[in-house]
Amino acid sequence: MSIEYNNTKDKWIKDSGITPENELINEIKKYAGDNRYFLAYCTDRFYAGRAELEQFNQLKKDNVLEIRLFSETEEIHFIRSTVGTDFQWRIASEDKLDKSEYMVQYQTLDLNQNRINENNNQTDTFGNKVLYTTVGGEYSLPISGNEDSSKIITYINYDENGMAKITDYRVCGFVKKPKKEKVM
Repeated sequence: MSIEYNNTKDKWIKDSGITPENELINEIKKYAGDNRYFLAYCTDRFYAGRAELEQFNQLKKDNVLEIRLFSETEEIHFIRSTVGTDFQWRIASEDKLDKSEYMVQYQTLDLNQNRINENNNQTDTFGNKVLYTTVGGEYSLPISGNEDSSKIITYINYDENGMAKITDYRVCGFVKKPKKEKVM
């Protein structure tokens, strides 16, 4: 699998490039703070939290395959398919796009609210809420308690025939899913 970001063709990509594995932690530290969060997919586990320096120090760059640093307005995404290779990265934002070029989606989190309550709304060492899935899994996310969904922006390209195709997405954050309006 090879990812190639094209910031001349894909209007939501504000910048892109390549980062060597040994520079990953220094590169992501540039984006710490500013009300950003992160998701890191590693060969040995999943990490999530606020994009703060002390949380990045827990990451082992050798194990990271993908990391997303995100806020309501943009996402910095680093990805590679194989350990030991460089990371492709891009910065995405829909701030100057027409509404036909993206859509907002809400992905429901798998939450076992009874088990969360039984464990007194436990938090990890970084203040992330410990969550339990309906089938017994456990994970932590940087949420306060009312959030039940992740907010996702899905980017759309159109081919020469006008057919829409989803080509990328970014995470905006964790939210309480808005109520659907009834159509009469």
